Amino acid sequence: MRLASLVGSATAAIFASVAVAGLFVNALTPSDDAISPENLQALEDYEDGRFQMNPHFTIVQPEGTQSYIHRDRRGRIFSIEFFAADREIVREVAFEPRSDVGKYNCIEIMDFSQGREIPGTMALFRFDYDENNEKVIAYSVKTSKGWAFFSAQQNSNGANDMDVILQSTHKSFTLRNVQLWDGSGVSLALGRSVSGA
Repeated sequence: MRLASLVGSATAAIFASVAVAGLFVNALTPSDDAISPENLQALEDYEDGRFQMNPHFTIVQPEGTQSYIHRDRRGRIFSIEFFAADREIVREVAFEPRSDVGKYNCIEIMDFSQGREIPGTMALFRFDYDENNEKVIAYSVKTSKGWAFFSAQQNSNGANDMDVILQSTHKSFTLRNVQLWDGSGVSLALGRSVSGA
């Protein structure tokens, strides 16, 4: 639960600069082309085995770990810790709840090795919801690789597409037919082991 107390202050400082970073987003416009293997690789590199955005938002559980979920009195998740077989923590995910029960404003992901934070592994997410506060329609993400912005909209077939802007690589593209997250239930996917753990 090391990160749970840091979420508010860390995310406030990081996302105070979202407005400034957003000024540069207008220069990048996602293309209407199908996603190229190069763009898919750029997205995977940005996600760095800690989360996935396609086909929906998912937190990656490091391979060979057990998860422990901490909940508050309302039943909302405020932290998930992932432990290796030796009970050493290797990843922690901290959640900042909204006033709505079960929804989140921000998530912070951090990797650990030998009880210490691994430099350059923090990922911070801020979520924007639709008019009815039912689904997350935009993500602002800050990692050691820079900013990324994900924005969903309905396509002509009634499915949801996600425009992606990876500022550090100057790439912009669209993910087709994504599933929107409701901002409450947490999806976990099994991934590779944490580097340096």
